[in-house]
Amino acid sequence: MPFLAVLQHQQLYDAAFPARWRARVLAAVAGEDTGPDGVEAAALRAAAPEGLDAGALSRQQLAHWLHPFELRALPPGEALLRVVVRSARLDGAWSVWPSTRAEAGELVDDSLPTAQNIAGAYAVNAAIEAADPRHTTARLSPERITRPSTRP
Repeated sequence: MPFLAVLQHQQLYDAAFPARWRARVLAAVAGEDTGPDGVEAAALRAAAPEGLDAGALSRQQLAHWLHPFELRALPPGEALLRVVVRSARLDGAWSVWPSTRAEAGELVDDSLPTAQNIAGAYAVNAAIEAADPRHTTARLSPERITRPSTRP
């Protein structure tokens, strides 16, 4: 099973994935010395000298990463942590997003039936394409997928 498929499946369907992703990103930001107050406080301390502070971000910058409710309700530290976690991307200069199972560590939960679910999806896709070669995942229409359903 391709590792990227496993990672993406868990990202989409495992309710515990966001917490594992947050822990991974914040640990990477915090570095080795998390201190007695934990990884979140260490990540905030590590971000400050880089000029990353919730007070330094404009409302428009925060609104790009936070829901309006979060903008109103979150304390500044938590708002900044969410921005950091949500903005972490695949970047060749930073290995927070793993490219192999070995690099993933605890980000992937091996106890889940992820491989079986993916294999089942591949089988369904192959059967649909065999019935009509025009029906492939490569030809999915983003507009049609995001259009609200009219079915009851």
